[in-house]
Amino acid sequence: MNKRHQPPQVSPGCQALLAWVSGTPPDRATDLTGLSETDWQDFIGMARAHQLAPLAYYQLYHTLDRLPPWVAEALQTAYHNVLAANVVLYNRTQRILKALRQASIPVLVLKGTLFAQTLYPSIGARPMCDLDLVIPLDQLAQVETVLSSFGYRSLGHGTRPLEYHLRYGGEVTYGPPQSWPPVDLHWHLIFGEWPRWATAVADEDFWGRAEPAIIDGIEVLQLAVLDSLLHQVWHIAVVHGYTDMGLRSYVDLDRIIRAAGDSLDWTGFVELTRRVRMTTAAYLTLALCVQSLHTPVPPTVLATVQPSALRRRLLDQVLDQEALLQRRYVSRRRVYLLRLLLVDRTRDAARLLFRTFFPEKEWLAARYGLEDRGPRFAQRLRHLVLVLLLRGEI
Repeated sequence: MNKRHQPPQVSPGCQALLAWVSGTPPDRATDLTGLSETDWQDFIGMARAHQLAPLAYYQLYHTLDRLPPWVAEALQTAYHNVLAANVVLYNRTQRILKALRQASIPVLVLKGTLFAQTLYPSIGARPMCDLDLVIPLDQLAQVETVLSSFGYRSLGHGTRPLEYHLRYGGEVTYGPPQSWPPVDLHWHLIFGEWPRWATAVADEDFWGRAEPAIIDGIEVLQLAVLDSLLHQVWHIAVVHGYTDMGLRSYVDLDRIIRAAGDSLDWTGFVELTRRVRMTTAAYLTLALCVQSLHTPVPPTVLATVQPSALRRRLLDQVLDQEALLQRRYVSRRRVYLLRLLLVDRTRDAARLLFRTFFPEKEWLAARYGLEDRGPRFAQRLRHLVLVLLLRGEI
């Protein structure tokens, strides 16, 4: 990060939490004996805000006697609550995955459901709230049939018609019966207007590089390691603007990198980010991981993917690191400006900016459910006003 703009000050309690959840061996982690009552309050407050209390409990299990009793109790309660919830969630997930496998539908599992069993020491250490599945778009109807047999129903498509999601989006959410997890069905791994106009990610064969994984005895697919890194970068940087999901996603990324260890092909990752034009997003995301969690990213990798000095200064000015630590939302205008700065090529940023205000007619028709020959001038004007007011995301 730019030396002229130092990261925000972090209290000793928050520093201790970050050390213990980052994968740092306990004998090298921040000493716990010198923390004050205020430091422990910061520790617990941050752990709860970022959904890291269960992982902290697992990591600190053998040193609980060194913690204030109320801290140990808070961490223990958080862990056992997540463990109980995830046992039920995995039971339901296994049944869904088994039914999809019996229907010969290929499934690629993303994020928490996969990470809790493959990257974390216990399924109680990683909270989950839904089930993210990537499926072939041409099998959406078959998957809906499987989900409906369990009592799932579509939650609708928000303000965007289904046609828009099928052509330009990439996911639909299905509401569960009682005690079942919501299901997010994806048919594009990385989607939305930012990747459509600013990257070449659509040309990548993520399915072709996918690898087998086992979730509760059911064989599924997972992203190849480099693709998983790229997806996590996109998820942190573009979907959540670095702040609104807090540090849990950074811990996921940290664990992907640590699990791969020396086998991680950093040269291949740099080539991938360049090919899909996501080097700036990769730089800032990895730099924040190194800064907060001491993630073992080789300095040469950061030096290779870093943008110009001017771009770095602008990113430091726009990124609200206090919002990240406090896990609070920032203004949509600020997030949009940050996304523009993450675009590798100036001409792509200009194209994204132009299409934000003046989308093509096919997009406009799909986005607002217009008839093919319906009036579009009024809708264009309405879209322009909505964008200027930032009452909705494109």
